[in-house]
Amino acid sequence: MTYQDRRALHLHPGEPGQVLASVHGVVSAETAQRIADKLAELMAADTREVRLDVDQANPLSAAAAAVLFFPLLEAGRSHDPAVTLTIHRADSRTRARMLQLGLDRFLAYSNDPF
Repeated sequence: MTYQDRRALHLHPGEPGQVLASVHGVVSAETAQRIADKLAELMAADTREVRLDVDQANPLSAAAAAVLFFPLLEAGRSHDPAVTLTIHRADSRTRARMLQLGLDRFLAYSNDPF
């Protein structure tokens, strides 16, 4: 990951089997891909839940949302049982783009911080 990516993705302590992360700043499709790769790498065999807070990120474009969330969903499905992916505090524009992509059928949403 580049310096810019490390500024965009912050990891937080969580319970065993949990990945807690937050996204910050402007997230281009290119940055989103590297963030998705890093989060997928963090999904160890015992991971059951990924919580991603996007409150501090600028609204994601449809391209950035697709590049960020589809690989995470794929990585999560490869676990048995599948990993639950919850998106926290997405603004209305980001949620609209996620709905447009059909991600609302596969992701959980929360308006609360984790």
